[in-house]
Amino acid sequence: MNTNTVALVTGAGSGIGAATTLRLLDDGRQVVAIDRDEEALHAHWNDEPAVLLTPLDITDETQVEKCFEDLASRGAIPDRVVNAAGIYRSGSVGMTSPDDVDLLWRVNVHGTYLVTAHATRHMTRGAIVNISSTAAFLATETNWAYGTTKGAINSLTSGLAVSLAPRNIRVNAVAPGPIATPMADVATRDPAYAERMHDRVARPTRGTPEDIADAAAFLLSDRARWITGQTLVVDGGLTVVR
Repeated sequence: MNTNTVALVTGAGSGIGAATTLRLLDDGRQVVAIDRDEEALHAHWNDEPAVLLTPLDITDETQVEKCFEDLASRGAIPDRVVNAAGIYRSGSVGMTSPDDVDLLWRVNVHGTYLVTAHATRHMTRGAIVNISSTAAFLATETNWAYGTTKGAINSLTSGLAVSLAPRNIRVNAVAPGPIATPMADVATRDPAYAERMHDRVARPTRGTPEDIADAAAFLLSDRARWITGQTLVVDGGLTVVR
């Protein structure tokens, strides 16, 4: 792999992560594709020579550390990182188990932090994009725990942008609205979520993973060289509808 053209994408086995991987391949990059679901990785990318398949649980620091040590030994440290891995759980405060809240934090926040921390130990420049959500801004009775983790991602993004600026590493986030992904399909089974987060978009069509991939690719590119610490909302107008 050529170090100058390597990107790393978590959650690359489905949804936004898979679409972003494809978009970066179209841009001529080689991609380290990370997902806990090894079968999904192989189903998507087994025949793609520019993709390095990397089954990995991002909540396990030992695995994350070993991943980057292996990449360094290959000369394949990425200069672009997309933290797209995430999970969704819903329920009112009284009906959401502490285990579900803990899992949301471990995957959505701590996993994003671990990948970023270990990546930036090796990166000397580049850009990072974290996938947030409009759930960080628009609360419902049942998405509070998920939305809280995405609010944390927005804060993590701005803090990392300041911390990493002296090393010429930009950090931004993309906050999708309702997107046609397997995880979003689970969320919209909740009537409260569907009404608040899906049925009020200004645009007549539902967003696609490719819409988010395009936004992420822009923020990773040199065209966004003066943008850091920002959360770009890509939601079909959801957050401006009152």
